[in-house]
Amino acid sequence: MTASGDTVATSESSASSAAPTAATTPATEAPATTTVDRAAFIAGTTPDRNLLPAPVDPATLPTDPIDPSVTADALAVQVLAGGDGAVSAFETGLQLSGIGIVDLDGSVVATGAAPAQNINAEAGEVLMIPDMIENGQAEPLDSLLGMVAALRADTVSVDDLRTALESDMFAATNSDAGPTFNFFASFLNSLGTHDSGTVGLLQPLEPGDLINGPQEYLVLLRLAGDVALSNPAAAPAPGPSRVVHAAANNDCNFDTTGTQLGDLSAAGLGQFFGKVIPEVQLPTAVKNAVAAAILALVKLAFSIATFHVSMHLENDPLIRTMTTTPGQERTLYTEIEFRTGAGRYANCFRFLLAFFGQDFSLPNNSAVSGAEVHWSPGLQFGDRVRFAPYGTNKSAVDAVTDNNGEARTTLRGVEQKMNLDNRYKPYDSRLVVLADFNTKGSSLTQDLTDTFGPLISGVNGVAGAPAVIIGILQSLLDRFGLWSARASVGVRDYYKDIKITGRAGYYDPGVDAFPPVSGIKCGGLGGDWSVDSEGKTLTFTLADDGTGVYDSPDILEPADIKADLAAGIITFTNSVSIQTIPIQLGDFCDDG
Repeated sequence: MTASGDTVATSESSASSAAPTAATTPATEAPATTTVDRAAFIAGTTPDRNLLPAPVDPATLPTDPIDPSVTADALAVQVLAGGDGAVSAFETGLQLSGIGIVDLDGSVVATGAAPAQNINAEAGEVLMIPDMIENGQAEPLDSLLGMVAALRADTVSVDDLRTALESDMFAATNSDAGPTFNFFASFLNSLGTHDSGTVGLLQPLEPGDLINGPQEYLVLLRLAGDVALSNPAAAPAPGPSRVVHAAANNDCNFDTTGTQLGDLSAAGLGQFFGKVIPEVQLPTAVKNAVAAAILALVKLAFSIATFHVSMHLENDPLIRTMTTTPGQERTLYTEIEFRTGAGRYANCFRFLLAFFGQDFSLPNNSAVSGAEVHWSPGLQFGDRVRFAPYGTNKSAVDAVTDNNGEARTTLRGVEQKMNLDNRYKPYDSRLVVLADFNTKGSSLTQDLTDTFGPLISGVNGVAGAPAVIIGILQSLLDRFGLWSARASVGVRDYYKDIKITGRAGYYDPGVDAFPPVSGIKCGGLGGDWSVDSEGKTLTFTLADDGTGVYDSPDILEPADIKADLAAGIITFTNSVSIQTIPIQLGDFCDDG
């Protein structure tokens, strides 16, 4: 829905160009199969390009002549479902984004739709997407932006970069560079909005927001391209020699810049994250080296996927009490194991060491004992649920995995401030639990850390390497063993009133930002609503089931309305786009 007046909607789905057509015929066809031979992938004896399943046929997907998010949403749902279908859907998402797929020997597996971005994913990386999904792999957005800040020659805060990312994403949805740019922005957004506990990137971004593994991968891949944009063909960088393993099919070969980053200047599309990392920030002489180091972070992201994490809540959902007595308690189980079966990326750590002339082998599949686990609540917890110690544990939020790789804590429903009556209605929601892992002291990684750490204690570790490369490689070690996963747990709670607070999911180009919104609705969903948006008033009426029609285009254009209590949003939908307003449930009105 395009906003009226001086406000333009983007939120989850507006764009100015039609969704791209199917990618051109791949130079090397993937087998016409829907399954992945995992045994062959683990063994590494078969080229990755021969293991990719056939991509999803774009002709089978829903489309909209104006809005690429219709197709992006459908593909994101398939990706996030995991399994081999995730690989097929991700292949199609890449190609519709103008991103090609190559194998380690440089052979082209598939070309991107026109206009191509001239960046390429590796076939082995695409095959690892289901492992990222299964693990609930997550990255704090601010952590990723902090890495970007280190690349820039100027001093910039993470808060400023978060705002710059909002602006870049909005610009991409309306870019005249081509439909592939528009689709890529929608796909990045859809992968977050359809996942649990992560954010889309076409919405207000806040401290504490998480992105999932596939989002992190795509952002890093495009950032590497943006850094190397002015360097035709992205020739191998000077400085430290790259590791080329004797095996013909090594997914951790760091000399991949030339195959993953083509001549981006020839693509003519310009930078995607132009405000996040302006082209002028780095000397041309080191741009390719920095791009290669960013791609090393990509390898690390896939390495982490070899750690399998399982988190589940006993007897889900936890039901909160309606009285001042503490509510139910449920055990949260967290298990970690190392799976070389996740693919040859298990040996990425080995090649990080080989980069410095060292050798190291990792063990076979095993539970990770001795790993430190720290649990923390997602933003939705509020005062509804608390952690409590499990058994004889002294801490409610810290534990160490046992010989089976398992750690436990307790979740407890918080007592109400007063006894609730029949004015309070139940609702179910999914709350996100975050788990931060420190495996540096575990049975698996102590030897690796002891070996790797001293090698990059100074610039002398890699003769002739630019300081920024050393910084990124140090980041690899810092982040190895320190990583996060997430899971959602069910909670049944009660509410009487609704508060509108936060930033709206429609973009105001006049201030290059998502505007703040506020208001309170007493007595449940049904009735008249009034929302303040920077001095303007958004009014509408909802039925008791949270549905309604917005037909007063004082701020937005007419749309169907649906309140989603579990997600904490009110959604405005029409044929052009989807917009959202954030809501909180609770007791906000003094009505006796």
